[in-house]
Amino acid sequence: MRSSQIETLRQFESFILLSSSKSWSRKCVSTSSDLADGLQLLMGVNTITDQFLEEVDRTLRLGRVNQAGKLLSDILPSSPVTRPQRLTLARLCRRCGLIKRGLRWLSPAINPSHRDYLGGSPGATELAEYAALLERKGAVKEALAILSGLNLDEAPEARFIRAQCHLALWEPEAATRELEVYLSQQLDPYQKFMAEVHHAIGLVNSNEFDKAQTIVEKAIETALANSYDRLLVTCYQLRAQIQFCGGQFQLAKADLDAAVRILRASGNHDSLLIRKWLSIIRALDLGDAQPLLLFREEAQHQGHSESVREADLYLLKLKFEQERADHLLFGSPFPAYRSRVISELGRGPSGETWIYGAKDGPLFDLNDIRANRDAPPAKVSALIRILLSDLYRPFGVGGLFAGLFPDERFDIFTSPHRVHQAVYRTRGWIRDADWPVDIVNRGEKFALKIRGRIGFLLAYDSSVRRSLPETDFVIRIVKLFGTERSFTPKRRVRRWVFQPPLFSAKSNLL
Repeated sequence: MRSSQIETLRQFESFILLSSSKSWSRKCVSTSSDLADGLQLLMGVNTITDQFLEEVDRTLRLGRVNQAGKLLSDILPSSPVTRPQRLTLARLCRRCGLIKRGLRWLSPAINPSHRDYLGGSPGATELAEYAALLERKGAVKEALAILSGLNLDEAPEARFIRAQCHLALWEPEAATRELEVYLSQQLDPYQKFMAEVHHAIGLVNSNEFDKAQTIVEKAIETALANSYDRLLVTCYQLRAQIQFCGGQFQLAKADLDAAVRILRASGNHDSLLIRKWLSIIRALDLGDAQPLLLFREEAQHQGHSESVREADLYLLKLKFEQERADHLLFGSPFPAYRSRVISELGRGPSGETWIYGAKDGPLFDLNDIRANRDAPPAKVSALIRILLSDLYRPFGVGGLFAGLFPDERFDIFTSPHRVHQAVYRTRGWIRDADWPVDIVNRGEKFALKIRGRIGFLLAYDSSVRRSLPETDFVIRIVKLFGTERSFTPKRRVRRWVFQPPLFSAKSNLL
């Protein structure tokens, strides 16, 4: 039971005690309406009206995300809803960040295997919204596959959602192209405003600052005129970033301070992204990495992985360190982002492979285990490989499912369970093998953390296979371990993994 419901029960107890006293009539002037409102809060919203959905939409446009999220969370799953209302609920949930709830509302219209399947072919707008939810869940490639098959005349918003997918993959140029076409259509004023803000984001990430500046200035005027506080904060951040890249540190700081004031006035104190730019400005202005290092530690503690990634980039601009550069380049799986890093730093990776973890300890290469009977099971090695592909951003269940089951579609009712089972089995294998690593999670976000002496050999281009012939690999295994089968699985695994000569960095580079 939620805390709000517990509090309501306590209020009902007080109400009952009060109503039994002689003074109850003076203190409760509208008993029946209060009781009805309280019961609705206790039991949740069980009747969905279009007026209710419009109120949630207005609340969101005013930037009151927490308030809108609470309204949506109070809706009972058993509440009768029409098919159009189901689509609207899913869209509102996505805007509030309630992705799992949004997928649960929309799945009956999409998934024929769902027990409450509504029947009929899903409409283009339903599929577009479903793809948007999948993108937020981490299943970006599946979302793009769905969007590529849609009739854009029936679902023009598909271009906007495709742009969001490209932004998630650090492909700002592709996102900008989609948004330019999308903005050429007849759009709802608010949707057009949203698209313009995202267009500016794509332009800023593409270093097209002059074009972005014009759009941002106009967007700030629109946000101020309509009290779109949440998007106004984003616009101030974008303008500050443009000014920062132009060397106008004081103007950038003024915009960031204005964004902080808006957040505080609305009761939202989550200003980490603003503090990121304030820390960058202070560090570069003073020529001192300390403000940025402190911010990096805070961002890491709060789980803001992209802020940690950006902090590393600007730390490298202050003082280049090859090890940090390799961590950033090998630990970022986005080719466009890697190109940006190399362009801005004027330096690239140290080689085609890099060791993540201990450089002088046991070394493990997941790309070269195909011939060994004591290697991790396929799904175990696949999960570890996925988690090692991005050393900053934890993977959600959508992204893990796409990597583990590439030929299957994500289902909010079954796929998370299958991912959790894979994580459970992998943790068990790691424990039995005595690997000094952990699969850690924050909610449904998973990452691999090293806690001891072990290294993983990562390839800069993960599509390139090691050149060692498989027969030679088998010969080397036999020479080292022989063919005896008297070892327990645990001891065989330990002898196979913890043998530095077998997986030495020098002898196994591409």
